[in-house]
Amino acid sequence: MRRTSLAFSLVLALAGASPSTPAADKKELKAKYEGQSYTLQHNLHVQDNEAKWQNFIEGDFVPLGSKVTVKKIDADKAILVFEDPPRTVKLEIEDANPDATFVLDRILGSAAPSVKVFGKTDLEGIKDAKILQGMTRKAVFLAVGYPPYSYTPPFRHDSATNHDPKASELTYMKGTYDFLTITFSGDKVSDIED
Repeated sequence: MRRTSLAFSLVLALAGASPSTPAADKKELKAKYEGQSYTLQHNLHVQDNEAKWQNFIEGDFVPLGSKVTVKKIDADKAILVFEDPPRTVKLEIEDANPDATFVLDRILGSAAPSVKVFGKTDLEGIKDAKILQGMTRKAVFLAVGYPPYSYTPPFRHDSATNHDPKASELTYMKGTYDFLTITFSGDKVSDIED
């Protein structure tokens, strides 16, 4: 009888628990990012001066190493002001997975990443913000950013799930319904499936 009541109490407690709250609320985001200056840690793809947290890898891009200030931020978006050339980009972070802080900390940093250690193929991919066969994993991350941690487009059952950036296969997004699968052999891109 005692086990049953304990189990029942546990079930009631779990059922009554509030849904999980986002890891970063509006006040935390403002306190950490708003008005702060950073350096872009990877190329950021934009379309009509808007970027998505999934970092869709088509369209124009702002190059890694660009100086940026977070002008304004809330739970839905961050307004990024780039210095050279001057440009304002709205980064949509609503429903960022696992949360906005995780995504922003991968995009924004204190210093530009060094590209001195990379070979010709890596440098070409980074310069053009493209994934090329033979690129190293680190160069891919600088060229197009990290793939979305997890994202399922509306009305679809397939998803981009990339919890481990060291996995042998990573799925990027070219658009809301357009996936790009990158296969690595060792630490180099061996296949690109569009």
